[in-house]
Amino acid sequence: MVPGYELYLMAIDPNLIGRWIHSLEEDSSENKTYRRIKPSDDINIVDAIELKTNGEFVRYTKPNQGNLESHEGHYQIFNNTIIVNFDNPYEDFILKIVSLDRDKLQVRKL
Repeated sequence: MVPGYELYLMAIDPNLIGRWIHSLEEDSSENKTYRRIKPSDDINIVDAIELKTNGEFVRYTKPNQGNLESHEGHYQIFNNTIIVNFDNPYEDFILKIVSLDRDKLQVRKL
């Protein structure tokens, strides 16, 4: 872990940490909506994200009804903005947090 990272983690809303499944039916033209999921939930995940306490970020996708793929990277948060950089050739991106509570996350891709 990077020195001083513990202080950085204290500034992150603990509600953000964990796995989130993309809730397509709740999306708007500008925002994506994610709902909290537990590892034990037996659901068909097509698009999901996971933010870990150590700064790791995982995006889960299921292209063309194939197997679930994971893309691992790292994230940083500044002013309600999540900056995601991947370790593989997957495209980096930035998400603006529109709203966050314990079970619902809404973001806008910048």
